[in-house]
Amino acid sequence: MKRSLLLLGLLILLEAAALALDTSCPVKITDVRNIAGTVRLLFRNTSRLEIIEYEFVVWFVDSDKQVHFLPVLAQDPATLPVTAGASAVVVYPAPEMLQYTFSVANAYLLRATFTGGTAWNDDGSHACKLAALQE
Repeated sequence: MKRSLLLLGLLILLEAAALALDTSCPVKITDVRNIAGTVRLLFRNTSRLEIIEYEFVVWFVDSDKQVHFLPVLAQDPATLPVTAGASAVVVYPAPEMLQYTFSVANAYLLRATFTGGTAWNDDGSHACKLAALQE
């Protein structure tokens, strides 16, 4: 009986650890591009919950190594909600970015809100970050 309870406790701890890993970064950014005056950010919801709101920080490093941030946080209400396991594309018009030749695009998730009101906020580590070489 003690052995069964011990094994059950161990399984519960392992499940809790797996859930903690799942929530460490609720999205996986798969690409970010500056295409014809629009910034396109592709991501997948890796959490077990539906995302009802999100904000990404996006910036580019040009060929002269100068940093250019998007003037606002990237969000696209048209993509909401993003169900668990689903992918979405944020399309943000940014014609001012056409004047630069970019070598690297960067993005990270700043915050996400899920059904039920729970939220994930970046703690400054930029855990959900992607740097993509531009072609």
